[in-house]
Amino acid sequence: SGNAPLFIWDISHSNEYDFTQKHRHNYFEIIFFRSGGGKQLIDFQEYEVSDYTCYLIHPNQIHLLNRAPGSFGRLIQFRDESIISRKLLTKLRERIWEGVGSVVFENDSELFERMMAVLRQFDLSADPDRNLHLLQVLLFDLMSNAKSTDKPTLADSDLNQFLQLIDVNFKEQHS
Repeated sequence: SGNAPLFIWDISHSNEYDFTQKHRHNYFEIIFFRSGGGKQLIDFQEYEVSDYTCYLIHPNQIHLLNRAPGSFGRLIQFRDESIISRKLLTKLRERIWEGVGSVVFENDSELFERMMAVLRQFDLSADPDRNLHLLQVLLFDLMSNAKSTDKPTLADSDLNQFLQLIDVNFKEQHS
């Protein structure tokens, strides 16, 4: 599915919606802040924006970003369909279920620069499949370096098995 939409912008990019109001969107957004500061509201939790920080906003989360003028960074937007690996999608969703919050990493210039190097590999005018695979690389690297809670993961839990069974069987078993 190389035609799933994938966008990469500077954080100064003006979106088509009114981003001065709280809003939701139906795609993932990962925001990489190099510098500049400001405040970020995600599902009614406020975050002070610090340098070399990465935020993950899930589809349908309520979001409002007030960046300080002159802030610098990049953001990437993509939909569920862009995530090829079930395991990776589960890992992303676990972050919401576990209530880890939206900060993936903070004040980590080394990890930040590594992510920027991957972002520079994207060429949105080029082969969409190549970009899709680069996205998986970015996400796997991000998730394996993400701050997490000390809660046991959902990977082996009954809830996760249940969700996987729904996923597998919902087409046949509508009851």
